[in-house]
Amino acid sequence: MTLLNFNINQSLVSYEVNLNHGHNVVVRIEPIGGTLDNGSGPCPTVECACQSNEYSTSFKKICNLAHTYPSDNQPPIYSCRGAMSRI
Repeated sequence: MTLLNFNINQSLVSYEVNLNHGHNVVVRIEPIGGTLDNGSGPCPTVECACQSNEYSTSFKKICNLAHTYPSDNQPPIYSCRGAMSRI
């Protein structure tokens, strides 16, 4: 099941796509403006339009910006300031 996780704390919004339990819908989180909380660049768009597959390594190959198993920490959960999002 595809999960979108958000944590909203005033102007700081953290987000991730989680495919730990499989993939069932196409998703796209597209921040409009804003920068990463650590100032290292713009807030990234996270998109997964992959086909369902039983192996997490296959998910990671085609949706590399999603978390595909419980201890998967790459990529990090993104934290952005000053952005509006389109989901």
